[in-house]
Amino acid sequence: HDGVANDCDVVLRAIQGIDIAQARASMAADKENILSAVRADIGEAQLNNHVRDHLRTQLVALAGQARVGAGGDELLRLGQVKYEFGDYDAAIAFYEQALAQFKASEGDNSLSVGASYCNLGNAYECKGENDRAIEYQLKSLQITLDALGPDHCDTATSYNNIGNVYFSKGEYSKSIEYHAKALAIRLKLFGEDTAHLDTATSYNNIGNAYSHKGDLDTALQYHMKALAMYQTIQGDGHPQVGISFNNIGEAYDSKGEYELALKSHRFALEIFKATYGDNHPGTAFSYGNIGRTYVGAGDYDKAIEYQERALAIRIASIGADHPHVSFCHYYLGRASAGKGQYKTAIEHHTKALAIRTAQLTAQHPETGRSHWQLGVCEHALGNDAAAREHYTHAAAAMVPALGEDHPDVARLRAAASAIGQSL
Repeated sequence: HDGVANDCDVVLRAIQGIDIAQARASMAADKENILSAVRADIGEAQLNNHVRDHLRTQLVALAGQARVGAGGDELLRLGQVKYEFGDYDAAIAFYEQALAQFKASEGDNSLSVGASYCNLGNAYECKGENDRAIEYQLKSLQITLDALGPDHCDTATSYNNIGNVYFSKGEYSKSIEYHAKALAIRLKLFGEDTAHLDTATSYNNIGNAYSHKGDLDTALQYHMKALAMYQTIQGDGHPQVGISFNNIGEAYDSKGEYELALKSHRFALEIFKATYGDNHPGTAFSYGNIGRTYVGAGDYDKAIEYQERALAIRIASIGADHPHVSFCHYYLGRASAGKGQYKTAIEHHTKALAIRTAQLTAQHPETGRSHWQLGVCEHALGNDAAAREHYTHAAAAMVPALGEDHPDVARLRAAASAIGQSL
């Protein structure tokens, strides 16, 4: 417990370090006999995964037990362990306890208070509560600017976090604006040729925003820089490396390079399964991304298989109304439509639309995409009046956010033109 309380990454390192091949034995022959028996039965990889699952359960449970008299710093670290493993409500509870302690002992504007606001913002963003997340991140930024000035690494972190929330809100140009501020500070502090974790994070986040804006080649340039730095700093098996592979896979998917996309997503999936197990939101991302790629490749049965895995994990871990759940319904709808099952597709797209309208607002580009696909399905069923209505809503959400030159906007206009509608 002392290790967890003093360094939240101790849990990740412990889990990543599990490898039966590194086990010690008093006699080499004994070790080889044991390894041979394991290989003949379930195999080394499967045994490692069993041990990781057991250790993960123990360590994450341990992190949920704050010691009597735990200080604010320890509460923040315990919250970070819960955050890392997807238990955002428990993380928020720890962060709020820490915030109350820091305010009582240090006043309303200390850096520790700012750190608590920052962590609360990150957790609320993961819960899909983006407006609340922005509120906390802006409070954190103001405290950091007042205390440390505009060129400090913590100021860059605040800009980064605000950029993340704008990304979640679908405001990709604004996201790039804040991430570019963070990157400029980090390059100034750490240098352009130095592999630094914060610089890699900025490259990664800018790549995500460009990917969603449809500038895929620029996105890949940033993602490749991020991946190289993450691998240099953290090693090939770290979850952040998995996130990079996920992001690279998404860009290749959008380019129609499906084999490269699947390769990247499978790298990510193995990393997440080894670190977090099969029932973590990060693992669900990989299943969902593989399913998305199979939709693009036209293998709709496999797409449905992977999206249903992702959907089950997400509902169990983050709830049925989280924006990430909407992506599962969206791609299940796309796959069902690809199979000609338009009524089933409409059911899924309607669920996605309801979540997105409630959680992301009617103006979010993902809400627009749900309207677009509902229009496609209604047209296929001969309901062109309903299709026109959906296309109108889609254009109102997608064009302002993505711009006239985005490929999805062009596809939307083509779909509308096919039924004589001009958007």
